[in-house]
Amino acid sequence: MVRSYAPGFIFTTSLPPVTVAGAHASIVYQKTYNGDRQLMQWNVREVKKRFAERGIPVVPGPSHIVPVLIGDAVQVKQASDYLLEKHGIYVQAINYPTVARGEERLRFTITPGHTLEQLDHLAAALDDTFTTLSIKREADWAAVGGRCGVGSAIKETITPIWNDEQLGLTGPAVLAPRTRRTGEARRVDVQAVEVARQQFEGLLGPVTVTTGNVFAAPAPITPDIFGLRMRTGATGRRPVEIPMVVPLTVSA
Repeated sequence: MVRSYAPGFIFTTSLPPVTVAGAHASIVYQKTYNGDRQLMQWNVREVKKRFAERGIPVVPGPSHIVPVLIGDAVQVKQASDYLLEKHGIYVQAINYPTVARGEERLRFTITPGHTLEQLDHLAAALDDTFTTLSIKREADWAAVGGRCGVGSAIKETITPIWNDEQLGLTGPAVLAPRTRRTGEARRVDVQAVEVARQQFEGLLGPVTVTTGNVFAAPAPITPDIFGLRMRTGATGRRPVEIPMVVPLTVSA
């Protein structure tokens, strides 16, 4: 019955409204507050610096994704397994056909949520992995002419996506990003939360900020949505109508 009369229920690729609303709120928050994105780019710089100090070969690139060159399909799988089993770090092994043969790598994704202790642990764990598995380091690639921009005689000039000014490094020190320590709460920008919350006032009602930056919402009201007309998407599209409920008549 469901398969015959409600195929959309089974095969639809549409997202639940609550998921879309959450994504919308997150985008509004991030557009209002740059702190998380600045911190992510700062953490990327910190990781690359730690890797460079240990001779760990990073494929040059401006992205927040940090690709570490391994150059061997067997070793890249061994390195991924070793990091997980020995150090509790999961990192994806990337090999052919995603990358060319001989350019296998580990791909690290750095986030603003990583702590200083986690970055240090990662650098030490990867250093141990390279030593244990005898994986080529930066100097080893340089000795064979380099690969993927690693160890090449001509160094590629990579411009970071975010420059020092955008990261807040040229202004007051208090505005510069700082990697969190373990146990330190993540910063949540109250103004950005308020802006994001205002996007839903038509649905949830207004929210006011009380003492201590605590958001106070009015008592929840359960509206009778039947018979309402709502407009979705761009202006000018046909409104969606929610029909009135018609009671069923039951005959004896």
